[in-house]
Amino acid sequence: MFVSFEGLDGSGKTTQVERLRAALEADRREGVTAREPGGTALGERIRELVLHGDEMTPWAEALLYAAARAEL
Repeated sequence: MFVSFEGLDGSGKTTQVERLRAALEADRREGVTAREPGGTALGERIRELVLHGDEMTPWAEALLYAAARAEL
């Protein structure tokens, strides 16, 4: 099963992921979490740039997401 949480920045996605993970663990089930961009060294650098870097065009941000995904 693949579950995806989507929403605006600050909408509580990470909180919900943590709650689901805790519920799965309480039920003795395994789960794997991932975030985008992220998951690789380059993905984490891109994540930092997207979240805390200089202002960029939507096109530039989309290309950075694509680059991070290509590294998975």
